[in-house]
Amino acid sequence: MKKMINRAKSKFLKNFSGTVRRSIPKKSSQEYFKELSNLIKHFDVNSLKMESEYIWPYIRNRLWIQLYALGNGNMHKNYLPHTAIQRGSSYDLSYRQRKQLKRTYDVKEIEELSASDHDIDFLFITVLNAAEQVVLDDGRIYHRITDPFYEIAQTVGNAEKVEFLRVKTNAVKSSKNYYHKVLHIFPPLLYKLGFINKIKFGTLLSQLKKRIPSLVHSGENLRQSVDWELHTRDYYIEALKRLNPKIIFLNGFHFQTPLISAADHLNIITVDIQHGIQVGWNPLYNDWKEMPKEGYQGLPDYFFVWGDKEFSSIKKVFKGKKHSPIKVGFPWIERQVELTEKLKEKYIIKISKYKVATLLILQKQAVVPKIYKELIENSPNDHLWIVRHHPKGNKFKVKDFTKKDKDNILIDEYIDTITLSQLFPHIDVVVSEGSSVAAEADHVGLYNFIFSKKGRGNYTHEIKNGSFFFIRNYKEFFSTLNKLDINEKKSRANLYAKVDIESVLIKLLDEAKGKKNEQ
Repeated sequence: MKKMINRAKSKFLKNFSGTVRRSIPKKSSQEYFKELSNLIKHFDVNSLKMESEYIWPYIRNRLWIQLYALGNGNMHKNYLPHTAIQRGSSYDLSYRQRKQLKRTYDVKEIEELSASDHDIDFLFITVLNAAEQVVLDDGRIYHRITDPFYEIAQTVGNAEKVEFLRVKTNAVKSSKNYYHKVLHIFPPLLYKLGFINKIKFGTLLSQLKKRIPSLVHSGENLRQSVDWELHTRDYYIEALKRLNPKIIFLNGFHFQTPLISAADHLNIITVDIQHGIQVGWNPLYNDWKEMPKEGYQGLPDYFFVWGDKEFSSIKKVFKGKKHSPIKVGFPWIERQVELTEKLKEKYIIKISKYKVATLLILQKQAVVPKIYKELIENSPNDHLWIVRHHPKGNKFKVKDFTKKDKDNILIDEYIDTITLSQLFPHIDVVVSEGSSVAAEADHVGLYNFIFSKKGRGNYTHEIKNGSFFFIRNYKEFFSTLNKLDINEKKSRANLYAKVDIESVLIKLLDEAKGKKNEQ
């Protein structure tokens, strides 16, 4: 009977998504996000409350995730099952599978956790198969956003890493190779329903359909999604009571609304570690004009940011008194040099044969950007193009970049998996849509070219003062490049602050202990 239901469900979703996909208007990322802003203008989102809890962050983050996916060409994400953002139903992990995972990976049930066994000052949350994972030369996996802070936290107090194993996935196998061990925790076998009975949605559904037409909305899916997220919040409350941390660190807060709210409920400080661009067109860290003066329970207390640029922006955007930025720099920049070996000799030899080596950064584009094709097809033979794919993006081949007979393109799995510190010493120029890689490249003295409107929004100041270059076509690229001294290696934007992170953590821990005493 279960198999029959699953087949019917699969057939329904296939047909449903196929119908939906044909009706989606093709627009830029910025245009999709304008729909979100349009909803906020015409609907009082802060009227959505469960007692004193603001529900809007749960809904907003889900909408953002879907619109972001559409902007990257993943059109099927215009409809998502209600469990898509916060997974972990009992259907995903059967009792038999739980026993096997428990035996193989020492995964813990919530009931097996005891507050008496945990005195955690700093709790770091990582996610299976996360984009921040880097495979080191010895095969171990390092979390480049999380682990540098985890290592410093260990010198200040008790630190632990946790992953909530919410669905059956082969990614758990890789956890045995983690550079720093994590504690895996199961989702509950039982789940709660009925939170939505405490929430008045008003005209939200009709406004969603009218203001955000690029997504598919139904009353049932809306209510189920909110219900599921609030169930997850209660699950996290129970887990955090047993883990008993004073501070929680995470990155990508838009996936962690229930966890952040659970921590707020328990007077636990939450910190979002910067993992990418925060300034510019992206409404995840911008355009929070709807925020109430007290802030949202589902958003972090603190934002760890790279430098002055993000510090000023977060302070301006997140005006709720609950939220504040803290400058910490980007410790991964130095740490990756300590962890990795030099680039393999055969790649050094190949790159050294060319006069100019340019790194082409791909993000999550569905197709190869047109300008990349034009650059390659119109380049001299002494110019090498090295392609770096996004960990979660589409993988392309040489033929996707050019139909001409050219051998000055390097696309290689090794290039995709090594750290940037291994590659940067052999690179002269970096071209991207506006990736955070540009900031890392500038730090080691490379020239940066940005080609998209949203990239121009991300780096408006740097483009205006000449630190970065904005190009619209290949002619502008080569015209500018010919005027540059590519042998001059120096930072021009200085986007990372130099901070004593240990002192920052000590201060945070003192504050967290005070909050715990208030409970």
